[in-house]
Amino acid sequence: MHKSIIISPEALNDIEECVRQAIIYTGFEMTGIRLHEKIFDKIESIGFMPKAIGRPREDGSREAFIRGYRIVYEEKDNHILIVAVIHSSRLYPRPELEQMP
Repeated sequence: MHKSIIISPEALNDIEECVRQAIIYTGFEMTGIRLHEKIFDKIESIGFMPKAIGRPREDGSREAFIRGYRIVYEEKDNHILIVAVIHSSRLYPRPELEQMP
């Protein structure tokens, strides 16, 4: 059974940034368009097979990979929450920024 998918505002921002960086890096807008499509295709697959697509993380969430990007998600009773989408070379969870005094 397909679970509905909720993408957090942070994850939406992450996707936009990944696409923007791909376009800057390659110089081709089509690269960003394809990346966007691949990310959302993978997210759709997660909705159908959340346990089969991603691997478990120590914090109880799961992660799936697509073209060098990590999709972090949580499986709830009746939906999937996409928490973050970041380049796989980056740390997750993101290090907390120290507050300035």
